[in-house]
Amino acid sequence: MKDFDADGAPDGDWEERDELAWTEFDWEKYLRQQDAAIAKYLEHYEGLEANSDRIDEAARLMGWEEGDWSSESLEDVDLDNLPDDGDDLEPYSVHRNPVYVATKAIFSGLWRRIGNFPQIPDPAVSKAVIALASTCHHCEDAASMAIHALDLGDYSMAVSLFKRALRGLNSALSVVATLEGSPAAGCQEFAAAARLRLFDLREICLRVMEECRQESTRPLEDEG
Repeated sequence: MKDFDADGAPDGDWEERDELAWTEFDWEKYLRQQDAAIAKYLEHYEGLEANSDRIDEAARLMGWEEGDWSSESLEDVDLDNLPDDGDDLEPYSVHRNPVYVATKAIFSGLWRRIGNFPQIPDPAVSKAVIALASTCHHCEDAASMAIHALDLGDYSMAVSLFKRALRGLNSALSVVATLEGSPAAGCQEFAAAARLRLFDLREICLRVMEECRQESTRPLEDEG
C-alpha cells in the first residue's frame, strides 16, 4: 500500500468554493449520494465474501486506485468516483473518504445480520448478541472518530482512536467465539459471518494505523 497524507481536502479547494452556498436540499442530496456509495461498496464486498482479497477487490470495483480505500492522499483520490455526479462544485467531506466508506459499509452489513438474528430462547445466546451489538457500537464510533482525525491530519490521535476500535473488535471476536460454541440453530452461520467481517475491519484498522505511524514520523520536506 502507498503512503498517504490525509490533511483534509486539498488546499485551495475550499478557497475556490467560498461562494458555494448550499441549501438543506443540496446537502440532503449530497448525503444520499454518499449513502449510495456505501451501499455500492457493501454490495461488492458481500458479493466477494469467498474471496480472500475481498476488501481490496471491492475497492478496485469502486474505481479506487490501489491503496486509496484505506490510506491514499486525498489530493490523489478521484473524488468523482464517490459517486460521479458531474458536479465540479461538490465539496469534500469525510463521508467521501474511502476509509470511511469501506468501514461504514462493513459495519452496516454486520448490523444487518445482528438485527436479523433469530429469536432464540437461550438466555446465554441473547446475552451474547446484545454484548456483540454494544461492543460493535463502540467500535464503529471509535473508528469513525479515528477517520475524522485522519482527515484532519492528526495521525497520532487517529492511531489512538484506531487502537480503541481494535480493542473493541478483539472483544467482539471473543463474544463471537461463545456463539460459535452454541448448539442453537443459526449461531454457527451467524458467528462465521460476523467473524469474517470483524477480521476485515481489524485489517483495515491495522493497515491505516501503520501508515499513520509512518506519516507522523516522516521528516518535513523543505519547501522551495
